[in-house]
Amino acid sequence: MPEDYCELPTSTVRRVCSSSNSSEDSSEDCFGDGSRVPLLHAGSPQSHESIKIDLSDTVIKTTTSAYDKYPNEYHKAAIALGMLLAAAVCNELVLSLIHEKVPEQPPLPDIAFEHTPYIPWALTISEYLMLSSFAVLCIVTLMHRHRWIILRRIAFIASLLYFGRCVTMFVTQVPVADPNYYCAPRLQGADLNFSNIVLRALRTLMGIGLSINGKNTLCGDYIYSGHTVVLVISSLFIQEC
Repeated sequence: MPEDYCELPTSTVRRVCSSSNSSEDSSEDCFGDGSRVPLLHAGSPQSHESIKIDLSDTVIKTTTSAYDKYPNEYHKAAIALGMLLAAAVCNELVLSLIHEKVPEQPPLPDIAFEHTPYIPWALTISEYLMLSSFAVLCIVTLMHRHRWIILRRIAFIASLLYFGRCVTMFVTQVPVADPNYYCAPRLQGADLNFSNIVLRALRTLMGIGLSINGKNTLCGDYIYSGHTVVLVISSLFIQEC
């Protein structure tokens, strides 16, 4: 009778034996290396029985993706951005207050200024460099795979530095370093009140504290410099990302 056979590779073929339980034929058919093993023995039913495997205790291991290992956690980013906004408002309020206390004296002696010529556009150049580095930082952060983690770290570190700047500005005021720099007139008499100080701080905040916007005419925020904070944070995060 014709039977279905399958070829077994010689490297993996094992000795397969089949025995008949009938009284008429009790012989044992063995297929060794190089032989063909029948798929269906003569007289066996053509239907295939289903095999059920219990997988209730099976543990399936999946690889952890980078997104699961480092979750975005948007709420933390929102908290960090809120801290940064609060620090920025606090800085402008302190600056608006200490503007009234800046000593009207000549600039403090500086050995670098004594041996270099006066450059009136140096502050403008420094602000454009600061804005350029900050723009590069924003692009790098947006293109980064874990942008939300980077964003909240930037905001958290910057907020701590600006809160610390509020303290140092309030404690120490030094004379204006540039005698040609325009400072807004001080509030006099009845105009020196809380509401005017807050309004002046909000106007300065709208210009993000830059002189190139024409809205930062308050003086006294030298220790320590906010321009330096932005430049240092931008360069460090660009290097690490």
